[in-house]
Amino acid sequence: MDSGNHLFNKTLFEICQAMGSSLELSEVLTTILDLSLRALEGDAGSILLYESGSDDLKMLASRGLPPKVVKRGHINRKGSVAEWVIQNDKPVIVNKRSDIFPDIKDEVPDASAVKTALCAPLHAKGKIIGVININRYVAENSPFAEEELNLFVILASQAAVCIENARLFEENVNHARMAAVGQTVAGISHCVKNILGGLFGGLGNLELACEIKDWTSVSRALALSRSSASRISLLVMDMLDYTKEKKIPIRQWMYPAKTIQEVFDICIFKAQTKRAVLETDIAMECTQIFAEPNQLFRCLLNLVENALDALPREGTVRVICKPLPTDEAQEIFGEDVADYGKICRLSVEDNGSGIAPEHLDRIFEPLFSTKESKGTGLGLAVTKKIVLEHGGRMTVESTLGKGTAFHMILPEINPSLGPQEVVNPE
Repeated sequence: MDSGNHLFNKTLFEICQAMGSSLELSEVLTTILDLSLRALEGDAGSILLYESGSDDLKMLASRGLPPKVVKRGHINRKGSVAEWVIQNDKPVIVNKRSDIFPDIKDEVPDASAVKTALCAPLHAKGKIIGVININRYVAENSPFAEEELNLFVILASQAAVCIENARLFEENVNHARMAAVGQTVAGISHCVKNILGGLFGGLGNLELACEIKDWTSVSRALALSRSSASRISLLVMDMLDYTKEKKIPIRQWMYPAKTIQEVFDICIFKAQTKRAVLETDIAMECTQIFAEPNQLFRCLLNLVENALDALPREGTVRVICKPLPTDEAQEIFGEDVADYGKICRLSVEDNGSGIAPEHLDRIFEPLFSTKESKGTGLGLAVTKKIVLEHGGRMTVESTLGKGTAFHMILPEINPSLGPQEVVNPE
């Protein structure tokens, strides 16, 4: 008896360990089943999930059952021991054939081979959520006793706790996912609404300016419309990139000055509205960089747009492209920094509001935005994703109330991709 209690206590301890060491429900339930079989000297068993209104019981874990039953993943509960346990809401011992079960229909390798069995209900929040079964086939094994059934009920309670915890975890994940989706949709909708407002406003101003032949206003209206159209395109591309797997960019030698100017042309209306100054500083060593032009354009547009949003009136946004100092390159890429070829740091700096220290660690998280409903939380996440796909790194420096600098560190060579084709710039 003492040895039996010792084994049972050891089993409970190991079950608690399993519950604390894994979040994978099937893994924990299989461990519980294995430990129960060991403690009760069973030959086969299963943990079955009950759903009201269904004729089947879903198999969450099993041992010693026919492969075809395991593969199917469920059993019919009508006429089974599990059915009786669910209807009567109490555990039971089945020894060979009994008065309670004259015609057992459980799906086991050979129903007549079941010498003795245990079946107990699984409870959660006062309701039956399933059953756990243990069978003995070997004739030499003694029938299950009432004492073993009592111990089995305790083991069943542990399985029920696991299932309920998994359900609660899944519910929380789903709620969090839906909340994130709702937040994203709200942010995207707000952005699209604002962009469309600018687009339609620009088109309206363009029509009016053409009627009165105010060519200066025509130019401003065109700039606003062009900027709005580009922002919609950027938003769509960000959403597409956010959902894509990592890809290898089609890189070529390109002139950053040309791309920066294209970004400034789109942002000029917003800059003029804020009386902001747009500046560039490109070192001779970085007049050409190795990148995918369209992707780099989107990165810069995201960063310059963000910088302008952070500016008070009459601020400055500066785009800088310079070689990365060797010591910094070694710190980032290691001692084999020479394998990366020329490394340029392309930065977007502003003297705006800055980013709060508590937000810096999350600034690149997908769907995280400091702009509340005005941002989607995709721009920086996608920008970092693109930079990483180039074999580079993305960093940020910020002082609250003084400004922010985002740095895209772009190596000429990504050693992890092997030899790369070189395309001359246009």
